[in-house]
Amino acid sequence: MTDEHDHRPPRKGQFKPGQSGNRYGRPPGSKNIRTYVNKYLNEKIPIIENGKTRTIPRAEAIAIQLVNQAAKGEPKGLAAVMSFTREFDAAVSDLRPNALARAADAVVLEDIIARIRAGNSSLSGDSISGSSDEKAPEEPNATLNHDPDVER
Repeated sequence: MTDEHDHRPPRKGQFKPGQSGNRYGRPPGSKNIRTYVNKYLNEKIPIIENGKTRTIPRAEAIAIQLVNQAAKGEPKGLAAVMSFTREFDAAVSDLRPNALARAADAVVLEDIIARIRAGNSSLSGDSISGSSDEKAPEEPNATLNHDPDVER
């Protein structure tokens, strides 16, 4: 390779192995954009509501404006509120208890699966985890032994 095609700096100017180009790193206390956005969203501002002045965080004022726009039927406000709602629901869905986690629900579900399979000759009755006559586990988060061929 010739020097005119080599796009690297000369060996003398390259960093040695284990040596960083930013010797001291990011200075302590320096701020990034997220820090500034959070600072200004949490800053309290005065608003007039029903003829009275009160102070609320900017983020709350923004939320009020978006919900008001959505209520008026404005597409941008409606889209923003729906987007936030979807994101919140997705984030919280893992924390919500499963409706089928109760033992009584598990028994009913197994009975329904057994009746469906009994009507279908291609599936054997042995592939279900148990019958509805069996006592279901008493744990609140009991899980069923589902057939791997059945989608959840």
